[in-house]
Amino acid sequence: MSLWCNSGGSWDGEVASFRHDLMGVINAWEALGCKQPCPISFSSEEIQQHKEELEEYNDMVETMADIINTLGTSDEGPVSHERYSAVASRSCQRGVEKGRCHHS
Repeated sequence: MSLWCNSGGSWDGEVASFRHDLMGVINAWEALGCKQPCPISFSSEEIQQHKEELEEYNDMVETMADIINTLGTSDEGPVSHERYSAVASRSCQRGVEKGRCHHS
């Protein structure tokens, strides 16, 4: 489980992956060797809402991966001066393809 890895995202307002990992801990509580009942629980409504938010989160992750792949950048986005024109051109072309920007 990546509970501790994903906990930092909650400071930035991204809680879907952290909540998902927390639900995994709850489901594995006994298998983790815990003798007392798990002190954390989610209602069925919270679980349903989480499923919807997780789907949106996964779509966002997929979109970001597509952008990174298309532009040929790292996940942090820096681009060297030498590659800037090529990356900017690809970015604009991607925007045109998605109907988000127009060539003049």
